[in-house]
Amino acid sequence: MRRLPLALPALLPAPALAEEAGSTLMEPLAGGRILEILLGLFAVLVFIGVVAWLVRRMPGLTRSADGSLRVVAGIPVGQRERILLVEVGGEQIVVGVAPGRVELLHHLAEPVSSTTKGDEGSDFAHRLQERLQRLRSRK
Repeated sequence: MRRLPLALPALLPAPALAEEAGSTLMEPLAGGRILEILLGLFAVLVFIGVVAWLVRRMPGLTRSADGSLRVVAGIPVGQRERILLVEVGGEQIVVGVAPGRVELLHHLAEPVSSTTKGDEGSDFAHRLQERLQRLRSRK
């Protein structure tokens, strides 16, 4: 019974509430309001685009639930085709991925160690450092 007086204004028709407010209401399609609405919509769309870009760039967000499946490495071989090295429960397989199709290419008897990838990265860093030193010595 005590809640009924609190709910009573919600039962009043909207024109009665509008009359009480008087001239404080703004037209929803007034000049500045349209610009505000469009800028707000643009900000939301930019935010969605940024979040989608981040999700695609962060491989840690696309892991399987229990961690038993992960992509070790991948290389594009065409415009929409890739070859992936996938680790499944300690075993590694090479699969070809194309739109609408995934095909087993090879089952590795001996898994490729992940240290090889780190060595390539440090080799690249070493070569980059040498190249930068050569460029600096020329000046």
